[in-house]
Amino acid sequence: MNCFIHDNNIEAKKRQKKQTKIQETLIKGLEPEYEKWRKQSLSIERSNRESNDRLVDHFEAYKKFIDGEDYKKAFTSQSKLHSTVLEEFMYYLFRRIPHIEAMMKLGPTRAYTNLFFAPADLKKLQVDCGMNVYTKNQDFAISKAVHISATPGESPEKERPKPAGELIFVPVLSIECKTYIDKTMYEGAVATAERIKQGNPYSRFIVVSEFYDVTHDVDPKHSKIDQIYVLRKQKSSEGKRELNPVDKDVAWSLFKDTQEHLEAPWSDMESRIKSGLMI
Repeated sequence: MNCFIHDNNIEAKKRQKKQTKIQETLIKGLEPEYEKWRKQSLSIERSNRESNDRLVDHFEAYKKFIDGEDYKKAFTSQSKLHSTVLEEFMYYLFRRIPHIEAMMKLGPTRAYTNLFFAPADLKKLQVDCGMNVYTKNQDFAISKAVHISATPGESPEKERPKPAGELIFVPVLSIECKTYIDKTMYEGAVATAERIKQGNPYSRFIVVSEFYDVTHDVDPKHSKIDQIYVLRKQKSSEGKRELNPVDKDVAWSLFKDTQEHLEAPWSDMESRIKSGLMI
């Protein structure tokens, strides 16, 4: 699980044989700018507001460079050159939470959603329980690697196979990163949030987007999405006329909300009983 998602994208483009001369030139020009952004971001270790604001400044400067007309014309949205910048920014943001990297995996992952058993027939069930695991690709997650295995409990010892095992990643935070989010993307995020929370009901599911293009008749409060952070606090059409800077208050809320979720108890029944409020 590589945390430097944008760097991976750049390196993949350097290996592509079908790139145009213009694309090759632009990638070469991008590398020193990327290395500067990466070095600046990794040098920021503290988790206070001032450090958060500096991270935003560095992110904004690099975004301004890569969002220039030359790069927009040469690389389509399908290339993911632009979208992976935000994904890597998530790593720089959350790696500063104390001790987080020692305990959890940070970066894109196939997040666990659920498992089921589907042996081919009754005979097969005696020696192979037919365990299947469902996962969902996530742009960025803070997750825990967990080994799971299953073996038929009543199989004769001599016929008992090795346990069917898999390594899964259980997310405590799942993020969908978007340049903009429209109604179709929103509906997809709602469905994903429901699946992720089936696998871990205490997982926090959020969307981080530069722009918000969902119509106002749709209220995200009625979904399983915990929060949608709109970094530029505007629609994409407004951004084409006059681009807002990344809002530092929103970026700070994103960091603090995540830190508080990770540090808070997820299930404390005793405290609820004492308060008289169980939900």
